[in-house]
Amino acid sequence: MSKLTPTQMLRRSTEIAQAEAAGRGSTRTRILEASRDLFNARGPGDVTTAEIAAASGISEGNLHYHFRRKEQIVEALFACYEAALEQTVAENTAMMASAHNDGIYLQGYFATMWEWRFIYSGSSMRIAPKMAARLTRLTERAQADVKRVLFGLVARDILIATPAQIDMLIVNAWIVASYWIDYLQSRQGVAEITRAHLDQGLAQVEALFQPFLREDHARTRRAAHENLAAHQPSPLQTSEMPNA
Repeated sequence: MSKLTPTQMLRRSTEIAQAEAAGRGSTRTRILEASRDLFNARGPGDVTTAEIAAASGISEGNLHYHFRRKEQIVEALFACYEAALEQTVAENTAMMASAHNDGIYLQGYFATMWEWRFIYSGSSMRIAPKMAARLTRLTERAQADVKRVLFGLVARDILIATPAQIDMLIVNAWIVASYWIDYLQSRQGVAEITRAHLDQGLAQVEALFQPFLREDHARTRRAAHENLAAHQPSPLQTSEMPNA
């Protein structure tokens, strides 16, 4: 049996475990996994329940036994996303707070965002409007966790920033991280998101912290990014600067 990736393990640890514990694991889990794949590819608004049933290998009647409306599928998937994001934030904040680490660890967050990217589409909120308030609360909890860690980095003289600057950093980092994939698709015209695109998004977020890192830590982070760039050229197509 092949070894599961961290993302695959995370998937198994959320909705699958919950569904199996409820005695409905097999069919319910297939529905949710098929729905997430379809929603990520096209958005919930453009996917029909007939397509979900076909992708799950069941009839529409069987689908409706588990989920009477598409809204319920979106809400069930959002519950999975909540669990996945909270686990990711907990793991990343623990790494950032460790006395043996001094980096801003966001790789797990980007992987989670990629796995659940449909959550941030407008059609998700239109289909399941109750998710908006839940997403706001989830964001606030995650940002509060990151804020505590950043204050810890300040106390350890790794990060040099005032409380007001930390507040701005958190908001800016969250905006870039949350809408990076949308930017790639709408502004860059990227049809297929790759790991290289996610790594580039991570670099964009970490760049926000660079001016606030103590110089020796900043040099270490810059060296890491230069090494990454040398082995993995940027996948983005940027416009040339006009001549002066």
